[in-house]
Amino acid sequence: MSCARPEFDLFSVVAAGAEGIARVLRKDSVSAVLFWGDQSETEVVHRHEVPDDLCRALATSDGRYVADVMRASGQPMLLGIDSLPRDATGLRAAMLTHDLESLAVFPLFGEYGVAGCLVVPLAAGERPSVPNDQSWRVACRVLEGLRLIAATRALEVAFAQDRRRRAELYDGVLVVDRWERVIFADGVFRTLPGWKGEDPFGRPLNSLPGGPVLGSLATCSAGSLDWVEHVLPPTEANGVPVALAALPFREDDSDEAGRIYFLRDLRADRDSEIDGSARLLALGMRIAHDTDTLAHALDLARRSLAGPCVDTWVITRFQEEIDKARELVRKVLDTCLSEEEQGLVQMNDLMHEVLRRSKAQLEHERVRVFTFLQPDLSVIPGDRLSGSGRSSTSSTPRASP
Repeated sequence: MSCARPEFDLFSVVAAGAEGIARVLRKDSVSAVLFWGDQSETEVVHRHEVPDDLCRALATSDGRYVADVMRASGQPMLLGIDSLPRDATGLRAAMLTHDLESLAVFPLFGEYGVAGCLVVPLAAGERPSVPNDQSWRVACRVLEGLRLIAATRALEVAFAQDRRRRAELYDGVLVVDRWERVIFADGVFRTLPGWKGEDPFGRPLNSLPGGPVLGSLATCSAGSLDWVEHVLPPTEANGVPVALAALPFREDDSDEAGRIYFLRDLRADRDSEIDGSARLLALGMRIAHDTDTLAHALDLARRSLAGPCVDTWVITRFQEEIDKARELVRKVLDTCLSEEEQGLVQMNDLMHEVLRRSKAQLEHERVRVFTFLQPDLSVIPGDRLSGSGRSSTSSTPRASP
């Protein structure tokens, strides 16, 4: 099942993950990958030797049931034909036609947790158990490796051009691959009308509100950004006035592999006390969290008795990307924090920042989170990240896996 090294875009990475899961199941790579679609349907973004009628059923509300079960679980599972809901008649009929007893379903992790799922149909008598050694973990997280590559390139561009000056500040970053599929979104791009609360990862750019406007932008040269003013989404009464610029996204100094979009929020109430260093630091901290999550998965893969569940070049490449991302975050920390003066830290602000990441994840799962802090929490000397004087920034802060 080995193949030549593909490019790192959504579809080739999805295929690598599908092949890895097949290795875990020790069977031929008969599989389909579902991503969340609009309304009640799903989108089949990858298929290999799966019958047409089964794929059609997976692309309807029947497949949405499978996707929603996986999204809620986040763990591999077997869905027997008898466990499908009564109204999943299309999926049940396709399984009976091809003598399929169950579906092995694996999560694929993207922007907000589970971004999609990989479905492997199993014939009667085929009921392989999910390995207890979790050797499937890297294959389930190949999408996160792609997202880390995109995020690191975006931070690299922003940091190299020192976009902390007021005229060059940005409020959002979006990266799409060569097929114009979203592989990273940050800042205002996560709060635009029609984007908020949704997972844009893997979605076609044109399917998102205002996506065609982004796709029509001319690509700037690497040395400068030519800002173009728009309203996103252009058809919404509550659209956001923004300035947009696009740069080529290149992977490993190769040919253009996609685009990086920078966004400036032009709303009047956003034009006060903007801190460009804080913006770079926020993106850097997000990348630091992602590197720890992916590194933990790689550690489990190396310790797995079942051997690597994806080609070794994938694991090697992910490790290279983790090392590159950590080094870049160190540089961002050293540069931004060295220019800040020692000051006072409001403990309320510090606690809100600590809770922000967990709160965003919970609210995506439709759980409203309210934080009530005492107004008189102490003020301590230090900077916003060290919390207790000027600490060394030579190493990347480590997040819990």
